[in-house]
Amino acid sequence: MFAGIVETHSKCITAENQNEILRFSVQRPGLFDDIKNGDSIAVNGVCLTLEKFTDTEMQFCLGVESLKILSWTPEFLKTKPLNLERSLRLGDRIHGHLVSGHVDSVGKIIRSVM
Repeated sequence: MFAGIVETHSKCITAENQNEILRFSVQRPGLFDDIKNGDSIAVNGVCLTLEKFTDTEMQFCLGVESLKILSWTPEFLKTKPLNLERSLRLGDRIHGHLVSGHVDSVGKIIRSVM
């Protein structure tokens, strides 16, 4: 579960399609000093599993089902900063909402007022 509040921003370092999956790495923020492999981290609001990390990078993977719904490409990931949020821990104060970070459905924008 997540609070839905962006903790920090990061940028994509590498991103490539590999056999129907999209694997990418982002710069590891300094405040993410308590992470471990398998942690859930929201990237632009999407709950992803941390595959591996170093002192400077974090690696994630998007599978076939996620890519059917999301329009993420290597080019998209490298375009702008990515919003990051670590999952909540039981007992932590919640300064937002409770959100799962899982995509439940897809909508279509029919009008935008800018």
